[in-house]
Amino acid sequence: MRGPFRAGAALGLALLAAPAARAEPVPERLCPDTFEMRILRPSIVRAEARVTCAVERDPRLAQRAVAEARQAVSQAMARAMADTRGKAVEDREEHAFSWTTEPVHVTEGIASLLTTVREAVGLSSPTVSPRALTWDLERGISVTLPDLLRDARPGSPALTALRDAVRGALRAEAGADPGLIDGIKADLGSLRHWTLAPGAEPGKAGGITFHYGFSGPSGRPLTAFVPTDVLAPHLAPARRDLFGPPAR
Repeated sequence: MRGPFRAGAALGLALLAAPAARAEPVPERLCPDTFEMRILRPSIVRAEARVTCAVERDPRLAQRAVAEARQAVSQAMARAMADTRGKAVEDREEHAFSWTTEPVHVTEGIASLLTTVREAVGLSSPTVSPRALTWDLERGISVTLPDLLRDARPGSPALTALRDAVRGALRAEAGADPGLIDGIKADLGSLRHWTLAPGAEPGKAGGITFHYGFSGPSGRPLTAFVPTDVLAPHLAPARRDLFGPPAR
């Protein structure tokens, strides 16, 4: 399935900006099929995107991941252009944007990808946020949290168990914002960004990792891992075989 992905990578290197911009070459390659793009408009925007590895397993996943990266870069460029339009060069604050997608758990049947989004204006500290996508490689469709659970209604036993486990894990993280922790509810809106975590058995996930950005000046990822034993009573029968013991 490498052919379709290489075609997508070639498209990704095409220039998306106005003629005054230039796309910088990216010589290094992290794996045979890596989508990479860099756009530079001095004093206006520096934007880059990279989608690495695992997506070559399924051209539909490749197309989805690359399309999201290209759209994100285009939107970042539009925000920068709007913000700097009509300003003298010395009054502009350059926008910096990056979108990096990497695999965190890949088996024969499923792939979980984590995207880290960084954006800054001028000398301000960057905002850093996660995005996540889990993909059924056999059916060629995305997997949602309700797909994994027997009952994903707000306040259900499944979401209540996840809320409690996530809050407990975040309280153990240095730098976690108490307001963020208390704001996590037993609903899907509080549990949006998640990936399957590699387990102790080959081809099995050891649980789910929920992603909440980064913690303060340390810049460490702020995550909450919920192991299989917490999930097990609430898993949909069709998805139980995805999980096994957590990695030690």
